[in-house]
Amino acid sequence: MAVSAALRYPKSLWSYNPIPNGCVLYLPLWHPNLRGAKFKSIAPSGTEVTVNGASRVADGLSFDGTDDNVILDASILTFSTQASYSLWVKYDTTDTGYLFSMDGNEISLFHQASASIQVYYDGVARVTGNSPTWSNTWVNLLFTVLVSGTAYLYADGVEFDNGAMPGTGVTSAAARLGEGTAGTNDWTGTIGEFTSWNRVLTAAEALYYYNRTKWRFV
Repeated sequence: MAVSAALRYPKSLWSYNPIPNGCVLYLPLWHPNLRGAKFKSIAPSGTEVTVNGASRVADGLSFDGTDDNVILDASILTFSTQASYSLWVKYDTTDTGYLFSMDGNEISLFHQASASIQVYYDGVARVTGNSPTWSNTWVNLLFTVLVSGTAYLYADGVEFDNGAMPGTGVTSAAARLGEGTAGTNDWTGTIGEFTSWNRVLTAAEALYYYNRTKWRFV
């Protein structure tokens, strides 16, 4: 007799987070227990997550590129000096769209159609890397920001690009997956996992995170 997906995992989904130190938001969207229009983050904060339109598929939430989004409680994501974000994503197309946005798009991960993946901060693209052909392919995108320091973007645990950061922090409370905070530039594809930390992960940690989580997607 086949065993259901839910029974193949322990009760504590938090144990699937390979880097709990400094983690403020952990969303293993691949797990069948995270379903419905609202659920709690698997993190000590237990912050609420609201799903609008995105449909559940076997390995995460699917976004149609029109009006789907996931609204996050950004009060837990607000920071003054440093942060890190990781997304496991699979592009259905290589169209333009926001994978993650916060603070009126002041900080975001943005894909420019068939051209580049960009980390925006304070309204400017601080990191711009030429994107490979990722259509229908899972990729782990992890980026770190350090005020008055350097922003880094990693793809599958390897540094993709970096850029200088200004001296301003993020204070607003709007954050979304799958589109800009104004409800525009929707992204098409699947997001399998989203994680955020209140510190800068090192290059070694970025690679470690990829290696410890890739079994779910590749």
